[in-house]
Amino acid sequence: MDELKSGQQVVIKSAKLSGIVIGPRSAVLKEDRLYKVQISEQTLFCREENLVPWPEPGTELQRNSAEWCAEYLRFVEMSKQYLANPSDKDLFAKIAESGMKIGFLVPRNQ
Repeated sequence: MDELKSGQQVVIKSAKLSGIVIGPRSAVLKEDRLYKVQISEQTLFCREENLVPWPEPGTELQRNSAEWCAEYLRFVEMSKQYLANPSDKDLFAKIAESGMKIGFLVPRNQ
């Protein structure tokens, strides 16, 4: 993932919160880098792997539209398949992508 920029909105996967990046804190190793994130008058320090960029406008389907309903049904079917085989990482990635399209917050498998 590219370095996050100050002022960029992000989703904090581990806490299921969203906030705005204030800036990075310096670290020798990339995996040790923390970001200062503002959340409703609170500030947290988070590792990069716990942050994902805020979805671009227009990536979500309009709720209850024909496209949204079709994607929702696809999401439900893939979720049922995943229950039968929870080690399928490709299927999980597809479920996460589908969940983002329909406006569900789906954290990435770590």
